[in-house]
Amino acid sequence: MSEFQVVDGGKAETKKIDEFQKKVVRHRIAVAVRTILIAAAVIAAAVFAYSYYRDLVFNDYAILSKTLRSDADTAKYLGYNGHILKYSTDGAEAFNGDGTPLWNLTYEMSDPHVATCEDYVAIGNTNGTKIYVADPLGNQTEIDTRLPILNFSIASQGV
Repeated sequence: MSEFQVVDGGKAETKKIDEFQKKVVRHRIAVAVRTILIAAAVIAAAVFAYSYYRDLVFNDYAILSKTLRSDADTAKYLGYNGHILKYSTDGAEAFNGDGTPLWNLTYEMSDPHVATCEDYVAIGNTNGTKIYVADPLGNQTEIDTRLPILNFSIASQGV
């Protein structure tokens, strides 16, 4: 076996350990400074983006399509699940975004109330006794109640 000897009474080894510890401390400080600078840059970018988009003002627009409606005074319009619902006291009609009719429902109501959930639409007369439900394919169901309707809603399953 080989024998080890300590030269200079261990002073050379102590000097190497002190230099290594100093390098470790310098490395840790450098990593901490880099981390703080990167975090500050990310926060500054987020604050800049937030303030930029918060104060953003649009000055122009483009009309992609236009449709003239003659019944705009008597009918009300409602958007639901990418479609357009037009309803009035005489009936309701659903359209795609491009104006293609999906379904049509006729009724007589003095004060129609509409509830939508996903592709289903329920229309009932306030203080009336009938609720009409239309599904995505235009199939219609009529619900009769014995008491006057004060309020109603519809679920995504159409109930």
